Amino acid sequence: MEIWHRVTFGHRDGVDAEIEMLNLRYKKSPLPGGGYLIHLEVSESAPKWPVIHSMIQRTRALDISDTLFTDTEILVAPWSRLIPVFEQGYPQPEATWSAEPVTFGGECSECGIYKKEQLENFRIRKEPRLGNNSFVSLYWTYALFATPAVFAELATRKLQGFREWKVLIHKTDQISENISQIYIPEQTSADFVPEETFRRSKCPKCGAVKYFPHLRGVMRFKGKISESTTDFLLSREWFGDGHAAYREILVSKEVARLIVESKLRGVKLKPIQINP
Repeated sequence: MEIWHRVTFGHRDGVDAEIEMLNLRYKKSPLPGGGYLIHLEVSESAPKWPVIHSMIQRTRALDISDTLFTDTEILVAPWSRLIPVFEQGYPQPEATWSAEPVTFGGECSECGIYKKEQLENFRIRKEPRLGNNSFVSLYWTYALFATPAVFAELATRKLQGFREWKVLIHKTDQISENISQIYIPEQTSADFVPEETFRRSKCPKCGAVKYFPHLRGVMRFKGKISESTTDFLLSREWFGDGHAAYREILVSKEVARLIVESKLRGVKLKPIQINP
């Protein structure tokens, strides 16, 4: 497990000379009016991290952390979070979807939590260009889509807990040939909840509770994850910050093994810890 930070300094922070002295790799993005931003990525195990951390605190720089796990750590975990990282295109109809996601029968305008479970198939504007990716998601969503080859391998390994939902090209109503949705109908048990240390908020409009995204270290839950034998689950709880809202996608060790051993791209895996 390694905790990484993506740090952004502004030109007024006056850290240019320090970064040059530390011999750090960075990217500079120009801003209108002659300013610029400095972006760098660093792990907490790096010898220079204490100095960079001091710079972050002094300048109050934007610091986004994330945790990367080794294949071994993933493969020994009974369950892992599956996180879509390759996004392409928007759900259709794009002009109205963000305000009224018809796929889910609408959402709370304050917290973004969907009013209902998924009602309809997703629609896309055109076939996605996947490159080397086997998984893809759409902007504004946390839905998971995969290629026919992935579904064939899931069937070969007799993995359970999902349905293949077709994806429609919006203008023609034709079924996509490149991707289908991995629709996950089952949620975790009612007593399977994040540990009490998780930050959460209650929506002032709909009253729903939403947990803040988990980025640092291992995500810990307590309770029994499910009463059934399955390989795919959605968390019963909602996660997200601001208007964003999603359920965590949880997959068994067998699904993780397929992704790791086949080197499938488009998602990343993070083991979870389950305490009694």
